[in-house]
Amino acid sequence: MNADSDVAKYTAKKPHQPALNEDYIQTDIQTLKAFLLLTTDVCRGCETEDAVTLLEIQRSRGLVTLHLPTSGPMPTNTQLTKFEIDRIIEGYPPFYREQFETTGGVILPFPTKHSGHIQRGAWVLSVGMTTSSGPTPCLYNMPRISHEKPNIYWRGTYVLTAFNMIDRTLAQLKAYEERHGGHFRSNPTSHAWCQDALTCFDMIMTSEYSSQPWALKKEQVEVSDLFKSIMGDCSCYRTCIRDSDHSVACGRNQHKKKDPAKALNQEQCIAALELFNNYQHTERNLQIIWPVLPEVLQSVVLGMSEVEQYFSYRGQKLELPRDVAEQRYIYIRRCSKDRY
Repeated sequence: MNADSDVAKYTAKKPHQPALNEDYIQTDIQTLKAFLLLTTDVCRGCETEDAVTLLEIQRSRGLVTLHLPTSGPMPTNTQLTKFEIDRIIEGYPPFYREQFETTGGVILPFPTKHSGHIQRGAWVLSVGMTTSSGPTPCLYNMPRISHEKPNIYWRGTYVLTAFNMIDRTLAQLKAYEERHGGHFRSNPTSHAWCQDALTCFDMIMTSEYSSQPWALKKEQVEVSDLFKSIMGDCSCYRTCIRDSDHSVACGRNQHKKKDPAKALNQEQCIAALELFNNYQHTERNLQIIWPVLPEVLQSVVLGMSEVEQYFSYRGQKLELPRDVAEQRYIYIRRCSKDRY
């Protein structure tokens, strides 16, 4: 195969606006967004935190050129498929995967089957069921529900609507639990399981919780009444659940790390996800999850905690300037020895 002919085949005619002495790559906005999604590492506390402001954008008579400066090796999320990248750019949660594996080894399709499910709570539950979905992109593109920026930023996105649906579902599960006169598995706190879950929900929704460091957030969740059945008399002052290391106070030998989702089989996982993905609940799904109700509640609270932390501190909205986003093509300038 002739290399020169291949170069000519994929070489676009250079517009007259860019400098003649520089090389450019012609690409489209979707490819640029995918590149940013895969390589951006958000730096909280840095002088410049917004990944888009780092782009050296130049405009010349309707044409947009830009440069992607780097100061070293760029992080790359290579575990995402093209389909997953396209969905995240479309507005799906940054945790989206075509499939995910629970900590119990159950492989399931991601519960967000179409854009209407972004506002539902099942994808938050799926986050609480797994620790093996790979690194989550630092950029997300979930739609806003308000142009105003609240003090807790995720409250202006579909994360709030997903959390509100979780609140609604927890209230419905509480009513179901009360109709049965309580759960047959006694709660160490003597409270109703769903009431303890709602208490955790209310805590996570506060601005005080949002402003705390991640280690303290996890500690508050795990020392709550909902998790006493897992923690027991452990002397840990912070996490012993999921993929976190044991604390020094635990001594590492008192018990093994525990994860509520390990107790859920495939049928129970599917039923739980359907409950948090639909406004109307079938009696069959309620019966299926009834034996493992505590673990389902614990999993959704863990998912809420992780999602809240991501959108409060780790994630950043992928927003390009409007005139750039509306371009059919953009031109990326090649780095030179004196310009990086």
